[in-house]
Amino acid sequence: MKKKRTYPSCIAILVFFCLLRPFLLCQEKKEDQENVITLSERLLYAGIRDRVRAVYALGRTKSEKAIEPLTRALRDSDHRIRLAAARALGLIESERAVDPLLKTLNKSDVRSAAAWALGELKSERAVEPLIQALKDADPELRWAAAESLGKLKPEKAAESLILVLTDKHSNVRWAAARALGEIKSERAVEPLKNALKDKDPDVRDAARAALKKIREE
Repeated sequence: MKKKRTYPSCIAILVFFCLLRPFLLCQEKKEDQENVITLSERLLYAGIRDRVRAVYALGRTKSEKAIEPLTRALRDSDHRIRLAAARALGLIESERAVDPLLKTLNKSDVRSAAAWALGELKSERAVEPLIQALKDADPELRWAAAESLGKLKPEKAAESLILVLTDKHSNVRWAAARALGEIKSERAVEPLKNALKDKDPDVRDAARAALKKIREE
């Protein structure tokens, strides 16, 4: 007589994986740490292309241990490494990544990348510095600050963004209109209506979309 094949119960499988999970998490953490060390070493000795790849790979680990080598990379002699490091810090998703980016926002040639990264991190500590960045002489920084404020959605940024709706650079006006749509401030309704007459069609479209979002509230 043929013996019936027996299968472990679902409960037994669940128990097995529950017991295995701490080990898997420990292994994953160990692998992340090893990856960070390997990538950090590549930053020191590899060619420029590999160094840039290593910087972005450090960001993709999302490990807090990557913050230190990326912070050092913000002071690298090569502009491409500094730019990549600022962007990569925005991928870490840790409050600890905010401080080096705020310092970069104050004085650096990659301030717009830092402003973008601060928006990705969605830290409340970035709100005031980003509002101040809207007044900067660099249009690329104003654009990045407006974009990030749209991700953070702070009501107190509405007034500053309204002023930026008349910026001489259309991409900054476009970013400001989009941000105001995300914030959904009633104070922005009339300025956004005026933006419907903007000479740039993209700005007009952004203003129209922003007004629609505010009216849906």
